[in-house]
Amino acid sequence: MSIFSRNPFDDRPDDLRRRLADLPPSVKWVTLAALSVAVIFFGWLGMQGLTVKSNLEKARDSAEQAKDALLSGKSEDATRFAENTQFHALQARAATHSLPWNVAAAVPVLGSPLKTTRQISDVVVGLAGDVLLPAADMGAGISPDRLIDGARLDLKLLRAEEPRLSELSIAAAKLDASAQAISKPAYLSVIKDARSQLQDQTLRLSQLLGNTALAAKLAPSMLGADGPRTYLLGFQSPAEARGTGGLLGGIGVLRFDGGIPKVETLSSNTELKQAVANIDLGPEFERVYGWMNPLTDYRNSNVSPHFPYAAQIWKSMWEEQTGVAVDGVIATDPIALSYLLGAIGPVTLPDGEEVNQDNVVELTLSTAYARFPGSERDPYFNQSARKQYLQDISKAVIGKMMGPIKSPRKLLDALGKAAHEGRVAVWSAYPADQKLLEETPLAHAVPDDDAPYAQVVVNNLAGNKMDYYLTRKIEYVADGCDGDMRNSTIVVRLANTAQNVDQLPDYVTRTLGLDNPFPGTKRTTAGIALDVPRGTIVTSVRVLATKGAKLMSVTSNGKKTTAIPHVESGHPSFEVQVVIPPGQSGELTFRLSEPTSAGKPRVPLQPLVDDASNSVSVPVCG
Repeated sequence: MSIFSRNPFDDRPDDLRRRLADLPPSVKWVTLAALSVAVIFFGWLGMQGLTVKSNLEKARDSAEQAKDALLSGKSEDATRFAENTQFHALQARAATHSLPWNVAAAVPVLGSPLKTTRQISDVVVGLAGDVLLPAADMGAGISPDRLIDGARLDLKLLRAEEPRLSELSIAAAKLDASAQAISKPAYLSVIKDARSQLQDQTLRLSQLLGNTALAAKLAPSMLGADGPRTYLLGFQSPAEARGTGGLLGGIGVLRFDGGIPKVETLSSNTELKQAVANIDLGPEFERVYGWMNPLTDYRNSNVSPHFPYAAQIWKSMWEEQTGVAVDGVIATDPIALSYLLGAIGPVTLPDGEEVNQDNVVELTLSTAYARFPGSERDPYFNQSARKQYLQDISKAVIGKMMGPIKSPRKLLDALGKAAHEGRVAVWSAYPADQKLLEETPLAHAVPDDDAPYAQVVVNNLAGNKMDYYLTRKIEYVADGCDGDMRNSTIVVRLANTAQNVDQLPDYVTRTLGLDNPFPGTKRTTAGIALDVPRGTIVTSVRVLATKGAKLMSVTSNGKKTTAIPHVESGHPSFEVQVVIPPGQSGELTFRLSEPTSAGKPRVPLQPLVDDASNSVSVPVCG
């Protein structure tokens, strides 16, 4: 009778030992040998697993330290950390490519985590040898201290290193593709987390090196390596929201010659008061924005979030008004100025007032209106004095930037942060340069592709400055990747945080009304008489969605409402106009049916005063 003729779990240890003793000697030896091999094999595998885990964790930490050292311009530290990464990665790879590991990894399902770990170790070895070590070696040659000499950017050095940077960018992109292709383990969350962390790490590094290589291609020509380049400089005021950030508040002319910058002109936006942009941006632009007269009223020239539109309008207006041609347009805002002041230090105005990174935003977007208030009869009274004050601030900050830079690394970090947040936008009249720009966040362009997309655009309709008190939260969620279409939801939460509005100047809090929101416009649509409290935010909220998306419904604070449909750059858009009194908030919910498109979802944030938050839960398909 077989020893398993009844449930073996019913046997006591003594019974099992007796039955084993009754087995033939040859069977006993084979059984003991098999058990011994199994114990040794799984014991060794367990020990190797701990070794691999330890080495991969150390490699991950060293890789992150190497990247941070590169960004800080510490090439020696970067090399040391890259070598540490390589050492630990090689140790892990040796273990994961051993014969016992390969045998165990080949077992269906059970071997899945081992297979994933082996792939992880291969990618980390490549990360160290093909990317981090060459980057550390190159970093010594193009450190910020070498690239920026006083106020001059060494364009010859940057152009000479461009081929190596491009090669490094390609290597990083290939490595990232390998990381993204690592198979997901069937179980063991610790391996799943390690896979996700590595994929995130290689993606960020690939993007960083890709942008660096693009900068090396762009910067020499755009900054005057082949002859002077001149740019119109636009200062946006997000206290009154516009599609690209804020109302055009001031302008200037910035000239680059051989990497040396010089500000030639600074003036207020009134320079463009009578200007007309003699350009045609196409029937789509006219259908969406024509009623706001963006080609003849500079105040509405940047209502579209697509910065190339605003840039071309500003360029045409400036050249028509002054007769001075420019090669491109650069836009920025007071928040970006605060980052720059953090890098270069405070500035002092002619009257002795200090402007620094902590007060420049409040001074330019709030205090200036209180310091130079209009009268009840004439809200525009004192406007010229306020504009001059803002010009003095801009002139002082730019003037200091044009001088010797004590810490080039801090300056580059500040510019990078501003660019990442969309607070520096650049457009070039040279097609080759513009094509490269549109591969970077600097272009501030609505993308012409099919990837999942949700952009929320706010435009002030009241002609006041209450967007200084606006806060935003944006949420974008979508179903899975099954089928050609899927349901998605975009939620926009807005709040008016203003308090004690009676103490604010009338110029800040007044509401002109939707029937004629901007003096001098020719809006012919039926107006809406507004009887709202002082300090109310009246705004257009427009959502640009994934190409091919259909609006199923839209609600405002849970109640069904209607949206105005448009199309921009192939993206369907849906506009709702909202009124938010001081201290109140609201929620718009757009429910859509959108194509199950390939690509990573994007939710670009309009650069306003608040530090807007977004939540994205959209699976990557394709």
